[in-house]
Amino acid sequence: MMRVMTIVALTALGYFILGVVGLAVAISPGYSTIIWPASGLAVAASIFFPKQAPFGIFLGSMLLNMGATWVNHHVFAWSLPVLIALGSTLQSFVGGYLVRRFVGVPFQFHRTGLVVRFVFLAGVLSTLISASVGSTSLLSFGIINKAEFLTNWLVWWGGDMIGVLVMVPWLAVCFPQYFGNKFEHPLRLVGGFIFVLVLTIVLSWGSSYSEWNKQSKEFRSNAELLEVLLNNRIKNSVDMLHSFVGLINGSEQIEANEFELFADSVMRRDDSILGVSLNFVVAGKDIASFEQMIQKNYPDDIFRVKERDSEGKLKTVTPRDRHIVVTFISPLQSNKAALGYDVYSQADRRFALDQAISSRQVYPTAPLKLVQNSNAVLLFLPFFDRDTDVFLGVATAVIEIDTLTDTIVKQGLLPNTEALLGRY
Repeated sequence: MMRVMTIVALTALGYFILGVVGLAVAISPGYSTIIWPASGLAVAASIFFPKQAPFGIFLGSMLLNMGATWVNHHVFAWSLPVLIALGSTLQSFVGGYLVRRFVGVPFQFHRTGLVVRFVFLAGVLSTLISASVGSTSLLSFGIINKAEFLTNWLVWWGGDMIGVLVMVPWLAVCFPQYFGNKFEHPLRLVGGFIFVLVLTIVLSWGSSYSEWNKQSKEFRSNAELLEVLLNNRIKNSVDMLHSFVGLINGSEQIEANEFELFADSVMRRDDSILGVSLNFVVAGKDIASFEQMIQKNYPDDIFRVKERDSEGKLKTVTPRDRHIVVTFISPLQSNKAALGYDVYSQADRRFALDQAISSRQVYPTAPLKLVQNSNAVLLFLPFFDRDTDVFLGVATAVIEIDTLTDTIVKQGLLPNTEALLGRY
């Protein structure tokens, strides 16, 4: 029993350590690697310990995948690591059986036919199993898509195949008593294997660095493009607000119907703008006359200046020195409740309004959560009397952040910058 537990523990530990080494030289993006040395150890262990080694391989692979998932995604997952571990275990078991059945132990490395048979059965054929099981599992869990399946499968298969072909000869030299061979010049063999190992590590590191460097450049280029697109979209929104200021300056007495027609034509150009409004400033002593004047625009509704109480319910406003009241809004039907609302009565919006007024420029609020559970900001653009330069109010736009950023990312996404999960 102790011997069985020792074999299982050593196999699991060896698979885990060599798996970490494989991930250390992974090619970005993801976890694809040109060599997976753990597969070589797994096949060798299954050749000599076919009853005990599979349990250690399964345990080592599962723990490795669970750890890698946690490190990379900060998620504790077991279902996908178990499936990948099953594929690795089945691969090593089949590979070990094929070698024992058709190649034989002890290995006769001097016979070319047996070497070719080993390469085909253990290196080429058996490694199809883990690549197929693992890639299909990643596809089923949505980690890769159909377009990425073939590339992921080929890299997975190649990494396992090279791992077997590199590691098994190494193990044959290090543990000749198991392989049944005595080498006349073991140091020469060790030197040759060290050269191959160093060359593999250098190639892996070079490939990884080259891919990382390429994606770093693409990421910076993509970030610059997204910045330009974002600035352009925000500039369009600001220009839209300025067009409302132009409407006010060009009209002696703006009316609700005129505002809504103009707003509809402007909002069609940008789907991230959920609504616009003109909010006029009113002194507390002038509220009654202001309500009477604006009421003419809304014969079917009662226009009253209002604010929210401590419980968030709308109530008649308490007169103060300054109120900034939602006077015209579009779309009207879905935003009638906002008509007459004193945005200056709300502390967070009052800060943004004060900043906009003092700077005489557009100023945004902090992000806020809409009823539709999406994020948005309000842009405030103050406008002033052309002759007296007296502050008259603010033009306001509601910008949905999610729509704005999604559209920009879709327009600006460059190839090869998304993260791919290729291989554990």
